[in-house]
Amino acid sequence: MGRYNVSDLYSILNGYISPEEFLSGEKEPFIDDLTDTYTMWNGVWKHKMIQELLPEYEQEVRKEYKVDDEITLIGKVDWIGEEVGELKTSTSIMGEAKKSAIHQVKIYLTMFEREIGRIFQPVVKKKEVYKFGKREKITAFNLKELSVVKRDDSWFNKEMSKLKDFHKKVKKVAKLSLEECVKDCESFDEFCEKCNGLLSKSDRIAKEVWDEYVASTK
Repeated sequence: MGRYNVSDLYSILNGYISPEEFLSGEKEPFIDDLTDTYTMWNGVWKHKMIQELLPEYEQEVRKEYKVDDEITLIGKVDWIGEEVGELKTSTSIMGEAKKSAIHQVKIYLTMFEREIGRIFQPVVKKKEVYKFGKREKITAFNLKELSVVKRDDSWFNKEMSKLKDFHKKVKKVAKLSLEECVKDCESFDEFCEKCNGLLSKSDRIAKEVWDEYVASTK
């Protein structure tokens, strides 16, 4: 607990994911039909094509950023050089980046210590060309720039304050769940196993609940 994916922060900090849902994973995306499968595959394919066209950049760079002793951000940029580059795919051509994408890149800029981030959409279009006197249709592939994002450490700190408040609520919900789960457990290992991985063995809340339970049964 205490590890947050940057891609989830917009939903968390804007109330779309509750502490209960965060702990249970109820809002995790899932694939339920062939349309979803194709959309996901299409996005992966476009990402790979762009990566091959940008060999001079570091790609899919992952970083863990420690906010404080309890909270760590986990992020992975699509590519990075002097600026951060992020790809967003869609079944339709977008006019501008979504607020969630801008939020994500703005977080990345402080994490990766860059001043500018750019959000692109890979666009595939069919167009007609003349070749050897004949009209042919070809596939044209290009990047559409959706938004330019600037680093703002003051804004970042305010978002982290909101995340700390959310984390306190998560801890409270987790502790209540663990206090129910710990009953009748004979060992710490049994307690962790019974909780179905709600918290890891190294988590301070799990240890705190276990110590309190042991003390209460003496």
